[in-house]
Formats: sequence, C-alpha cells, structure tokens
Amino acid sequence: MAPRRAILIGVCALVVLIGGYAALRATLEWLRTHVVAALGPGAEVGTLDVQVRTLAVTGLRLPGGEGEWPTPHALRAERLEIAPSIRSLFSDRVRIASVAVVQPYVSMVRTRDGRLRVVPTLIERRVPPAPAASAPEGAPSEAGIAHRSVTVDEIRVRGGEVELFDASVRSSPWRIHLVDVDATIGSITGPPLAGRQSLAIQSVVDGPARDGTVSVEGWIDSDTRDLALTVRMRGVDLRAFEPYLAKSTSVRVTGGSFDLDLRPTVKARQLIAPGHLVLTNLSLAGGSASDRILGVPRDLLLKAMAARQGHIAFDFRLEGNVDDPRFSLNETLATRLATSMVDVLGVNLPGFVEGLGDVGGSALRGAGSVGKSVGTALKGVLR
Repeated sequence: MAPRRAILIGVCALVVLIGGYAALRATLEWLRTHVVAALGPGAEVGTLDVQVRTLAVTGLRLPGGEGEWPTPHALRAERLEIAPSIRSLFSDRVRIASVAVVQPYVSMVRTRDGRLRVVPTLIERRVPPAPAASAPEGAPSEAGIAHRSVTVDEIRVRGGEVELFDASVRSSPWRIHLVDVDATIGSITGPPLAGRQSLAIQSVVDGPARDGTVSVEGWIDSDTRDLALTVRMRGVDLRAFEPYLAKSTSVRVTGGSFDLDLRPTVKARQLIAPGHLVLTNLSLAGGSASDRILGVPRDLLLKAMAARQGHIAFDFRLEGNVDDPRFSLNETLATRLATSMVDVLGVNLPGFVEGLGDVGGSALRGAGSVGKSVGTALKGVLR
C-alpha cells in the first residue's frame, strides 16, 4: 500500500506541476499577444520569460511606416529586462523598479516637409481599440488593467544605436549615425504620462573621419511642458553635418570639427537657450564666392578661419514663445548663428546685415537648414 500511495501522490504532484506550467505558459502567451497588439501592426516579440525577479522580453521588432522605410526595422531591441515590485502587481498602482534595454536600435526619418517620424506604426497609429480577448483563468482582465497606473523608477539603455535619415536637406536623405548610446530616464508615471522626468544621455557621433561625442542632461515636465537641458557636443566631424552648413551641393566639406554647448530652458512656454559654437579647421572644396557657409560668404569664412589659427568661436542666444505661430526655431537658430558670426568677423557687407532681418531672405537661405534636425526635435519636445 505504501508504494502505491507514494506513486499516487507522485502522479498527483506531477499533474499539478504540469497543470501549473500549462497555466503559466497560457498566461505568458496571452500577455505576449496583448503586448504585440499594443505595439501596433507588424510588431514582433520573440519570447516573454518570467525569471526570479524580472520579466525578460527578447526579440522586440517594430517595422517602419507605410511606403519605403530606409531600414528593415524602425525599432528593435535584443532584450528588455523588467524588474517589477511583485506586491504592486496586485494593486492599482504598479511599481517597476527598473527597465533595462539592451542594444536597442532606432531609425528616424525627417521628411521633405520637415516632419520627424519615429516608430510610426506605434506613435502615428490612429485606430480604435480592438475587442478585448478572453484572458486565461487567473490572468488579469482588461478592465482590471485599464484603471491601473504604472510608475517606472528608472529606464536604462545600454549600447544603443540611432540612425537619422533627413530628406529635407538633400534629394537623397542625409544620414546621421549615433552609436554607443547610453541613457538613463527616471521617474515615469502613466498613463497618461505625468510629472517630471530626468534624463541623461551619452552617445558617439559616427563621423567619416573622426568620432565625436554628444551628451544631454536635464529634465522635462510632462504636465507643464517645461524643461531644462544641457547639451554638449565635442569634436564632432563637420563632414557628418555637411548639408546643414551649406545648402549648395557644389560645396563639399573636406575637414574640420565643431564643439557646441546649448542650455535650452522653457518656462511658461518661453524659450531661452544660450549657446556657444566653436568651429575648428574647417576646410572646403568646390563652390563659388557666392556660396555661403552658416550664412557667411565662403571665402570670407575661410580667410577668417586662417587668420584665427583654425578656430572661430562665438556665442548666440535663442529666445521666443513656443506657442506663437510665428515662432520658428529653425529660422531663429539660423538667424542667430549668422548674426553672431557677422559680429565676430566684423563684417559689414552691403545688404548682408540688412538681410538678417528677413529670415526668408536670400542672405539666410544658405544657413536656413543649419538647425533643421535639431530644431525639429527640440520643437517637438516643446510643443
């Protein structure tokens, strides 16, 4: 009897284990289905694995938008590790201690009319919610999830890569490549997104001849849309930003680098952004005397660069009401850069200074694209 009883107990335990495992797999599959549905059409999620203290998501893939996208994926991440507070999962306030994103990739497209598109199948999607699917027994219901808030203490990105394809500056989209992107974003609560989020981003700007660095630190308030950021770019290859320096395709940037410091703040919808730009060893090929670099005649700028041992540095300041429909960050940046350059070089060319008063005038058309990518990204945050 004892052996039979032991066998019976063992069989029962095995049935319970198999049933529990089956229920767990059914719950994970239900979660995976809903995660994929929430991420939009064409989204892929490889696996969802529950570990001792984390939920691991592998093989995340999101496609580009309609039509031809320049890369196979708009977003991909090899692995996400989510560390929730287990107790909070049974409450209306879910708390997640950290989300670690390993080796993510993001491609962005700036269209000819200046729109910046990022993960369009997710961000641009305008579809009614799909009918609720039945959840497996024991899994949380849609109604139970809908009223929950989620707080993420910290999101960490390591080893990321970003590609920007800008079709607004060249007929063939211009590519800017960022690698080794590390970022930390803190204190996120939603939905809807609310409160102040801190952020710190470091990255390498991949240049044709040399690599530079860029860092962004500060905070953004999702409620008031106020922000305070510090942006630093060091040793960035000017060749990587060639079409932003000169509109003419006959001019080629053959060498040089730049450093940039910018401290944008927005309070009560008023932008104040003092900046400092340093050009080092700028060299050009092709073009004519009528071509302009940063709004300044090409030959004049090269002579000034040689007279200053290869360095030109100047301060500028951006100001404006970001809710004013007449405010254009791109044109404001181009105007301020050109005006500051004129002041530093001591230029008083007939019609040149006067032209600065007309942001659409011919004097600034060569510099009008200088801040387009940065301007669009920042303006998107401000608005």
